[in-house]
Amino acid sequence: MIKKRLTRLAVAVALVSAVVIPTAAQAAPASAATTATCRSQVFKYGSTGNCVGYIQTILNSKGLGSGTDAGQTATDGIFGWRTHELVKRLQQKWAFTQDGIIGPNTWIALCSTNGGNQNAGQYFAGC
Repeated sequence: MIKKRLTRLAVAVALVSAVVIPTAAQAAPASAATTATCRSQVFKYGSTGNCVGYIQTILNSKGLGSGTDAGQTATDGIFGWRTHELVKRLQQKWAFTQDGIIGPNTWIALCSTNGGNQNAGQYFAGC
């Protein structure tokens, strides 16, 4: 009787864990292996997924705030208006067309650790 209840309890806990507790793969940003895949794509308002979460993490480290605006966005993997606005700020800083779309040139700016210097060769790890 006790063994049967323990078995049912173990199954219930396993099911709840699978549904409620995110795995490392779900919670982690894009891995280094996926980063190359991310960089080969174009992202814009409405895009979703791990690559967008990775983009948001990098944007948050860029210090794109102004005035009382901290220049941060949620790292939820959803390319919403806030992410769009921060991408436009980054593009402005690099004197790019401010369209809020992350294509090849914006990826260079996003991955660079050197402000608006397009000739500097330092990049975020894995980017």
